[in-house]
Amino acid sequence: MAYFRHNEPIDATRRQTPLYTEIPEEEYPEEEDTEYDDGFDALEEEEPDPQEEALLREERKMRLRDRIRVLMDVSNLAAILIGTAAILLMLTLLFNMINFLASDMRNSFTLFQTRL
Repeated sequence: MAYFRHNEPIDATRRQTPLYTEIPEEEYPEEEDTEYDDGFDALEEEEPDPQEEALLREERKMRLRDRIRVLMDVSNLAAILIGTAAILLMLTLLFNMINFLASDMRNSFTLFQTRL
């Protein structure tokens, strides 16, 4: 394998250079004894504002009223559709009964006339 040069001596300068150079640590000034505040502690510790609670309660009541109103409108629509279907069914039954009675009366009168 002529491509790789295994028999060549390793350069002495290469051997002495380290793989990495050490970086001296920076000295930071000492901090005072203050705790880190991420801003979330204040949210948990504060007492809720009564006015905001009243607004939230009022908003919940309004949402509940709106939901009930929508539910009532949907139930009214369903009642109207069912009532219309029931009326159409009754009208169909009434017309079928009238047609049946008319045809039965014709048949009965023709039977009476032929027997006489």
